[in-house]
Amino acid sequence: MLFGLEVEGDAPVYLEIRFEDYQALQIEGDHLMLTLEETMKCAEAEYGIVPSDWRAMSQHEIDRIPFS
Repeated sequence: MLFGLEVEGDAPVYLEIRFEDYQALQIEGDHLMLTLEETMKCAEAEYGIVPSDWRAMSQHEIDRIPFS
């Protein structure tokens, strides 16, 4: 999962959250990336996730994520 985070006056940064099991909300880890391009390259190199694999999450999916 990838969140674009805006910092006032700066370019956005991207928070990558890796789930072991999204349905159970078991998080493996996370990573902060400085550019979308860097994020996409790393996702493809490390996990085989190509640009066509990405999709926008529904509001329901977003609402399930524990932000604590």
